[in-house]
Amino acid sequence: MKPAYNLKTVVPIALTVCGVLRETEADLVYHYLPAERGSREHGSGVQLEPDYAESIEIVSLKLDKTELCDLLTDKQTEAVMRKILGDE
Repeated sequence: MKPAYNLKTVVPIALTVCGVLRETEADLVYHYLPAERGSREHGSGVQLEPDYAESIEIVSLKLDKTELCDLLTDKQTEAVMRKILGDE
């Protein structure tokens, strides 16, 4: 499978604003990067480059034209990535 760029979807998010929990949906733009097997040396099979797992790179996460990417914690970013990849 080949990489795919600027894919768009909608993801559910929960935000606390001024002490009020708001559950809504945000627009997500991301790049899909398929798993890759690193190169191996011919004959011996020694691995020359690392293997890479399937992943996504978040480009933009917007709610009502407000960019949220820089506001997400690492844990929240991982949760969005797992949801897109179907690992939840």
